[in-house]
Amino acid sequence: MSNYKENLKKEARDQTSRAFAVGKDAVASTAWIYPLKGILYCLGQKKLLQEIQKQLMPKLVMAIAVTIVLFATVYVPQALAMALFSGPLAFISAVPLVLSEANLLINILSTFFLNTDLDLIFDKVLLEKGHETLVGKGRVVGATGSGKQGHMKAKLTSGLQKFSPQAVIRYLLTLPLNFIPAIGTILFLVLNGRKAGPRYMSRYWQLKGENSASVEREKTGSLTAFGTATVLLGMVPVANQFFEYTNTVGAALFASDLEKGAQAGGM
Repeated sequence: MSNYKENLKKEARDQTSRAFAVGKDAVASTAWIYPLKGILYCLGQKKLLQEIQKQLMPKLVMAIAVTIVLFATVYVPQALAMALFSGPLAFISAVPLVLSEANLLINILSTFFLNTDLDLIFDKVLLEKGHETLVGKGRVVGATGSGKQGHMKAKLTSGLQKFSPQAVIRYLLTLPLNFIPAIGTILFLVLNGRKAGPRYMSRYWQLKGENSASVEREKTGSLTAFGTATVLLGMVPVANQFFEYTNTVGAALFASDLEKGAQAGGM
């Protein structure tokens, strides 16, 4: 029994130390800024913005409808339930909870009913940043002439699942954290951000042919910082559908910088 208690204490200490190390790395990392860079990059790239707009319009209509329905039906009951924990702040605390639920429902519906190709957006940005060889590992890249950027053709590798059943379950299990005033929402963002970061970067690992698990362990802090920023943007009603694309662009910019760093280190 004493050995069990000692092992339990040791495991708790190890997990706490690791959590602090990851948190320190995430805070020190500048990866959280890439989702913001993605927004600015999109606004400055007319052709990319046009491609996003083609995919975005049906999602915006769905997002508006889902958000209105959820606020009309579940906001007040959930705010009253949260009053048991948050007191008079319940009607404020219930807002991020309903927004999170709306984002989850929109993602599920769009996965089944809408044609969303985030890999196309990711590859376009990498191509624009000069990574033709890397993109060519997952898609046919045609030349457009001497000194000109290539253009993309058929995919050679299948797209990766952006919203898995595991992600849905994790999201649902962590939603009740929003019942805890202030700190609960922060925990919700970080816990989901820890998985969202690798999910957005999965196309890069696929093109590189790398083991995603080992890379995720190595870059847990920076990926968590990036993912947390994307989850936060995902809570902005309606605009979160645009941010899904800009987050993908931000991930591609992040991947581009990682690739340039790897190439510089190998020289």
